[in-house]
Amino acid sequence: MSDQKNPPSHESPPVRAMDVLRFLRQHPGFFSQYPEILEELQVVDSEGGVTSLLNYQVKVLQEKNWQLTGQISELISAARNNEQLLDKVFELALIFSTLPAGQSSLNAFVDYVKKAFPSDFLALAVPAGLLPADTRMQHIVMISDAAEYQTLFQEMLHPPQPLCGRLKADKLDYLFGKQATEVTSVALIPLGNTAMDGLLAFGSREQQRFVPGMSTAILERLGRLLHHKLQRDRDGDADSSSVPVNDA
Repeated sequence: MSDQKNPPSHESPPVRAMDVLRFLRQHPGFFSQYPEILEELQVVDSEGGVTSLLNYQVKVLQEKNWQLTGQISELISAARNNEQLLDKVFELALIFSTLPAGQSSLNAFVDYVKKAFPSDFLALAVPAGLLPADTRMQHIVMISDAAEYQTLFQEMLHPPQPLCGRLKADKLDYLFGKQATEVTSVALIPLGNTAMDGLLAFGSREQQRFVPGMSTAILERLGRLLHHKLQRDRDGDADSSSVPVNDA
């Protein structure tokens, strides 16, 4: 009995996913010619369910729309918040402009900031030469040793720049005294062009209240406004003391 050869196979080789992907990229108009196929295609959505390709596309567009709506809402909220903060800075400028002669700008500043920009702790480090005679010392740290002050805060003095986040214990002790152990995050704002004219410090018990990278534009305006007023007060006192008095 003679051997019979196996008949030739007529089965096509399996189609790989990459072959389909390559074909679709080479024929971008394929689904335009056969739109009915789109209704038959099924995909797995983000929740693990099977749905049609058209429904999947609609869901993806809806999710993107929700994300954009949320981002726009956040931007609008931030803009409104910044507008309110700028209004507070303007209000402080008005308070400074109407202070009676001889009344301490630092007292007025501390009272207003505690109300308009509340934080757990507040400290103002100011050189003795900028301290008005009637200044209340609560929340005020007098810089009596410039060398000590410069050594402690040298990383933000040259050039002067705001700092947000955590501080070492020696800096916290200098600014907040007995309350230093309660402060876990701080926003430091230089008052002058060299920051040797002092620091405005906001402290919080919450570690995430003041974090690196957060915006400090409004707080910087507060610091510039206070520094300008203190300099004007000092210069005004000097001018008035140099005016000769005529005896009758």
